[in-house]
Amino acid sequence: MANISAIVRRAAARLGTGTSRAVAALQAGAAAALMMIGSADAAPVTFVFNVAPTVTGSGFGNSYAYTSGGLTVTVTAWSFNGTTYVPAQVVLAPAGQQGLGVCNTVEGVNCGDAGTGNVDNVSESAPEFLLFQLSALVSFSSSVIDPFNVGGSPDRDVSYFVGSPAVPGDGLNGETLASIATLFGGAATTVDNPTGSDNLTFLFSGNPTGTALLMGAAIGQSNDNFRVDTLTVEAVAVAEPMTVAVLGAGLLGLAGATRRRRRLIAR
Repeated sequence: MANISAIVRRAAARLGTGTSRAVAALQAGAAAALMMIGSADAAPVTFVFNVAPTVTGSGFGNSYAYTSGGLTVTVTAWSFNGTTYVPAQVVLAPAGQQGLGVCNTVEGVNCGDAGTGNVDNVSESAPEFLLFQLSALVSFSSSVIDPFNVGGSPDRDVSYFVGSPAVPGDGLNGETLASIATLFGGAATTVDNPTGSDNLTFLFSGNPTGTALLMGAAIGQSNDNFRVDTLTVEAVAVAEPMTVAVLGAGLLGLAGATRRRRRLIAR
Protein backbone atom coordinates (compact mmCIF):
# COMPACT_ATOMS: atom_id res chain seq x y z
CA MET A 1 0.00 0.00 0.00
CA ALA A 2 2.87 2.41 0.79
CA ASN A 3 4.38 1.83 -2.67
CA ILE A 4 1.09 2.71 -4.38
CA SER A 5 0.78 5.87 -2.28
CA ALA A 6 4.27 6.92 -3.36
CA ILE A 7 3.40 6.39 -7.04
CA VAL A 8 0.32 8.60 -6.66
CA ARG A 9 2.35 11.35 -4.97
CA ARG A 10 5.15 11.27 -7.57
CA ALA A 11 2.70 11.38 -10.48
CA ALA A 12 0.82 14.28 -8.97
CA ALA A 13 4.07 16.18 -8.33
CA ARG A 14 5.10 15.82 -11.96
CA LEU A 15 1.82 17.37 -13.08
CA GLY A 16 2.64 20.55 -11.17
CA THR A 17 0.31 23.40 -10.44
CA GLY A 18 -1.43 23.14 -13.80
CA THR A 19 -3.32 20.03 -12.82
CA SER A 20 -6.82 20.08 -14.24
CA ARG A 21 -9.90 19.46 -12.17
CA ALA A 22 -10.44 16.13 -13.90
CA VAL A 23 -6.97 14.90 -13.05
CA ALA A 24 -7.32 16.22 -9.51
CA ALA A 25 -10.53 14.22 -9.18
CA LEU A 26 -8.74 11.09 -10.40
CA GLN A 27 -5.99 11.70 -7.87
CA ALA A 28 -8.59 12.04 -5.12
CA GLY A 29 -10.27 8.84 -6.30
CA ALA A 30 -7.01 6.92 -6.12
CA ALA A 31 -6.34 8.27 -2.65
CA ALA A 32 -9.87 7.35 -1.55
CA ALA A 33 -9.38 3.82 -2.84
CA LEU A 34 -6.20 3.50 -0.83
CA MET A 35 -8.06 4.67 2.26
CA MET A 36 -10.82 2.14 1.59
CA ILE A 37 -8.30 -0.69 1.39
CA GLY A 38 -6.52 0.48 4.53
CA SER A 39 -9.73 0.88 6.50
CA ALA A 40 -10.64 -2.76 5.82
CA ASP A 41 -8.13 -3.85 8.48
CA ALA A 42 -9.93 -5.16 11.55
CA ALA A 43 -9.10 -5.48 15.21
CA PRO A 44 -8.47 -8.94 16.70
CA VAL A 45 -11.61 -10.91 17.56
CA THR A 46 -11.62 -13.48 20.36
CA PHE A 47 -14.24 -16.21 20.52
CA VAL A 48 -14.75 -17.38 24.12
CA PHE A 49 -16.03 -20.94 24.39
CA ASN A 50 -17.44 -20.91 27.90
CA VAL A 51 -20.90 -19.63 27.00
CA ALA A 52 -23.86 -21.34 25.41
CA PRO A 53 -23.54 -21.46 21.61
CA THR A 54 -26.11 -21.59 18.85
CA VAL A 55 -26.53 -25.36 18.49
CA THR A 56 -27.49 -27.20 15.32
CA GLY A 57 -28.37 -30.87 15.68
CA SER A 58 -27.68 -33.11 18.62
CA GLY A 59 -25.42 -36.05 19.26
CA PHE A 60 -22.82 -37.04 16.71
CA GLY A 61 -22.58 -34.61 13.80
CA ASN A 62 -23.86 -31.59 15.72
CA SER A 63 -22.35 -28.10 15.40
CA TYR A 64 -21.85 -25.04 17.59
CA ALA A 65 -21.81 -21.46 16.29
CA TYR A 66 -20.42 -18.34 17.97
CA THR A 67 -20.52 -14.75 16.70
CA SER A 68 -18.19 -11.96 17.76
CA GLY A 69 -16.86 -8.79 16.16
CA GLY A 70 -18.83 -9.32 12.96
CA LEU A 71 -17.42 -12.83 12.44
CA THR A 72 -19.09 -16.20 12.95
CA VAL A 73 -17.28 -19.45 13.66
CA THR A 74 -18.99 -22.82 13.26
CA VAL A 75 -17.43 -25.72 15.16
CA THR A 76 -17.79 -29.45 14.46
CA ALA A 77 -16.04 -32.46 16.00
CA TRP A 78 -14.30 -35.40 14.31
CA SER A 79 -12.87 -38.69 15.58
CA PHE A 80 -11.03 -41.60 13.95
CA ASN A 81 -12.74 -44.99 13.73
CA GLY A 82 -9.61 -46.91 12.82
CA THR A 83 -9.99 -46.33 9.10
CA THR A 84 -11.34 -42.84 8.45
CA TYR A 85 -12.67 -39.82 10.28
CA VAL A 86 -16.34 -39.81 11.24
CA PRO A 87 -18.64 -37.22 12.85
CA ALA A 88 -18.27 -36.91 16.61
CA GLN A 89 -20.08 -34.63 19.05
CA VAL A 90 -18.72 -31.20 19.93
CA VAL A 91 -19.47 -30.53 23.60
CA LEU A 92 -19.22 -27.62 26.00
CA ALA A 93 -17.58 -28.39 29.32
CA PRO A 94 -19.95 -28.78 32.28
CA ALA A 95 -20.46 -26.01 34.82
CA GLY A 96 -17.33 -25.17 36.76
CA GLN A 97 -15.10 -26.14 33.82
CA GLN A 98 -14.46 -24.45 30.50
CA GLY A 99 -13.85 -25.02 26.82
CA LEU A 100 -14.92 -27.19 23.90
CA GLY A 101 -14.21 -30.88 23.61
CA VAL A 102 -15.10 -33.99 21.64
CA CYS A 103 -17.26 -37.03 22.42
CA ASN A 104 -16.44 -39.93 20.12
CA THR A 105 -18.53 -43.00 19.38
CA VAL A 106 -16.74 -45.02 22.08
CA GLU A 107 -17.25 -42.39 24.78
CA GLY A 108 -20.88 -41.92 23.78
CA VAL A 109 -23.16 -38.91 23.40
CA ASN A 110 -22.92 -36.18 26.06
CA CYS A 111 -19.76 -37.66 27.55
CA GLY A 112 -18.80 -34.14 28.64
CA ASP A 113 -21.33 -34.41 31.46
CA ALA A 114 -19.15 -37.12 32.98
CA GLY A 115 -16.06 -34.91 32.92
CA THR A 116 -14.53 -36.44 29.80
CA GLY A 117 -15.23 -35.12 26.32
CA ASN A 118 -11.81 -33.59 25.70
CA VAL A 119 -9.75 -33.24 22.54
CA ASP A 120 -7.33 -36.13 22.86
CA ASN A 121 -5.31 -38.88 21.21
CA VAL A 122 -5.37 -41.24 24.17
CA SER A 123 -7.48 -44.16 22.97
CA GLU A 124 -7.48 -43.72 19.18
CA SER A 125 -4.86 -44.48 16.56
CA ALA A 126 -5.29 -40.91 15.26
CA PRO A 127 -6.17 -37.72 17.15
CA GLU A 128 -9.57 -36.12 17.63
CA PHE A 129 -10.10 -32.75 15.96
CA LEU A 130 -12.30 -29.70 16.22
CA LEU A 131 -13.02 -28.01 12.87
CA PHE A 132 -13.47 -24.23 13.09
CA GLN A 133 -15.01 -22.71 9.95
CA LEU A 134 -15.01 -18.91 9.75
CA SER A 135 -17.45 -16.68 7.88
CA ALA A 136 -14.60 -14.67 6.32
CA LEU A 137 -10.89 -14.88 5.56
CA VAL A 138 -8.89 -14.42 8.78
CA SER A 139 -5.42 -14.76 10.18
CA PHE A 140 -5.19 -17.12 13.15
CA SER A 141 -3.37 -15.60 16.12
CA SER A 142 -3.77 -17.70 19.25
CA SER A 143 -5.86 -20.10 21.27
CA VAL A 144 -6.12 -20.80 24.98
CA ILE A 145 -6.23 -24.51 25.75
CA ASP A 146 -7.14 -26.09 29.09
CA PRO A 147 -5.16 -29.32 29.71
CA PHE A 148 -6.92 -32.28 31.27
CA ASN A 149 -4.99 -34.32 33.80
CA VAL A 150 -4.15 -37.81 32.55
CA GLY A 151 -2.06 -39.97 34.84
CA GLY A 152 -0.87 -36.99 36.87
CA SER A 153 1.06 -35.41 33.99
CA PRO A 154 -1.24 -33.38 31.76
CA ASP A 155 0.20 -33.02 28.26
CA ARG A 156 -1.12 -30.56 25.69
CA ASP A 157 0.71 -30.98 22.40
CA VAL A 158 -1.24 -29.75 19.38
CA SER A 159 -1.49 -30.49 15.66
CA TYR A 160 -3.38 -28.16 13.34
CA PHE A 161 -4.17 -27.45 9.71
CA VAL A 162 -5.06 -23.96 8.39
CA GLY A 163 -6.41 -23.16 4.95
CA SER A 164 -9.43 -22.33 2.87
CA PRO A 165 -10.58 -25.82 1.90
CA ALA A 166 -13.72 -26.62 -0.03
CA VAL A 167 -15.10 -28.74 2.81
CA PRO A 168 -17.60 -31.28 1.43
CA GLY A 169 -21.22 -31.18 2.52
CA ASP A 170 -20.62 -34.10 4.87
CA GLY A 171 -17.59 -32.40 6.40
CA LEU A 172 -14.58 -34.62 7.02
CA ASN A 173 -16.60 -37.83 6.97
CA GLY A 174 -14.56 -40.57 5.28
CA GLU A 175 -11.34 -38.55 5.23
CA THR A 176 -7.92 -39.75 6.40
CA LEU A 177 -4.99 -37.69 7.67
CA ALA A 178 -3.47 -37.88 4.19
CA SER A 179 -6.61 -36.68 2.42
CA ILE A 180 -7.12 -33.94 5.04
CA ALA A 181 -3.62 -32.67 4.26
CA THR A 182 -4.58 -32.56 0.58
CA LEU A 183 -7.83 -30.78 1.41
CA PHE A 184 -5.99 -28.08 3.38
CA GLY A 185 -3.14 -27.82 0.90
CA GLY A 186 -0.36 -28.92 3.22
CA ALA A 187 0.74 -31.08 6.11
CA ALA A 188 -0.23 -30.40 9.70
CA THR A 189 1.85 -28.22 11.99
CA THR A 190 2.63 -29.97 15.28
CA VAL A 191 3.76 -28.06 18.36
CA ASP A 192 5.10 -29.79 21.47
CA ASN A 193 3.93 -27.66 24.38
CA PRO A 194 5.35 -28.08 27.88
CA THR A 195 3.36 -30.25 30.26
CA GLY A 196 1.40 -28.50 32.99
CA SER A 197 -2.03 -28.15 34.49
CA ASP A 198 -2.44 -24.42 33.89
CA ASN A 199 -4.21 -22.96 30.89
CA LEU A 200 -1.84 -22.38 28.00
CA THR A 201 -1.97 -19.60 25.41
CA PHE A 202 -1.02 -21.36 22.21
CA LEU A 203 0.32 -19.22 19.33
CA PHE A 204 -0.19 -20.18 15.69
CA SER A 205 3.15 -20.02 13.90
CA GLY A 206 3.33 -17.09 11.49
CA ASN A 207 -0.33 -16.11 11.92
CA PRO A 208 -1.50 -18.28 8.99
CA THR A 209 -4.52 -17.15 6.97
CA GLY A 210 -7.56 -19.10 5.85
CA THR A 211 -11.24 -19.68 6.42
CA ALA A 212 -10.82 -22.89 8.40
CA LEU A 213 -8.76 -24.31 11.25
CA LEU A 214 -8.61 -28.02 12.08
CA MET A 215 -7.11 -28.30 15.56
CA GLY A 216 -6.52 -31.43 17.59
CA ALA A 217 -4.24 -33.42 19.81
CA ALA A 218 -0.78 -34.11 18.43
CA ILE A 219 -0.53 -36.49 15.49
CA GLY A 220 1.62 -39.55 16.23
CA GLN A 221 1.39 -39.19 20.01
CA SER A 222 -0.91 -40.74 22.60
CA ASN A 223 -0.99 -38.72 25.82
CA ASP A 224 -2.42 -35.30 24.92
CA ASN A 225 -5.72 -34.20 26.40
CA PHE A 226 -7.24 -30.73 26.51
CA ARG A 227 -10.21 -28.47 25.79
CA VAL A 228 -10.20 -25.36 23.63
CA ASP A 229 -11.19 -22.29 25.64
CA THR A 230 -10.70 -19.43 23.19
CA LEU A 231 -9.73 -18.67 19.60
CA THR A 232 -8.35 -15.28 18.53
CA VAL A 233 -8.38 -14.29 14.87
CA GLU A 234 -8.13 -11.12 12.80
CA ALA A 235 -10.11 -10.44 9.64
CA VAL A 236 -7.91 -10.10 6.56
CA ALA A 237 -8.50 -6.99 4.45
CA VAL A 238 -9.66 -7.93 0.96
CA ALA A 239 -10.14 -5.08 -1.49
CA GLU A 240 -13.59 -5.11 -3.11
CA PRO A 241 -13.72 -5.05 -6.94
CA MET A 242 -15.08 -1.49 -6.97
CA THR A 243 -12.23 -0.31 -4.76
CA VAL A 244 -9.66 -1.85 -7.10
CA ALA A 245 -11.42 -0.32 -10.11
CA VAL A 246 -11.38 3.16 -8.57
CA LEU A 247 -7.70 2.81 -7.67
CA GLY A 248 -6.82 1.57 -11.15
CA ALA A 249 -8.74 4.36 -12.87
CA GLY A 250 -7.05 6.97 -10.71
CA LEU A 251 -3.56 5.67 -11.40
CA LEU A 252 -4.20 5.35 -15.15
CA GLY A 253 -5.59 8.87 -15.25
CA LEU A 254 -2.56 10.24 -13.47
CA ALA A 255 -0.22 8.37 -15.80
CA GLY A 256 -2.02 9.68 -18.89
CA ALA A 257 -2.00 13.24 -17.65
CA THR A 258 1.72 12.98 -16.92
CA ARG A 259 2.42 11.83 -20.48
CA ARG A 260 0.33 14.68 -21.95
CA ARG A 261 2.13 17.25 -19.82
CA ARG A 262 5.51 15.91 -20.94
CA ARG A 263 4.49 16.24 -24.59
CA LEU A 264 3.39 19.84 -24.04
CA ILE A 265 6.68 20.68 -22.33
CA ALA A 266 8.64 19.03 -25.17
CA ARG A 267 6.92 21.30 -27.69
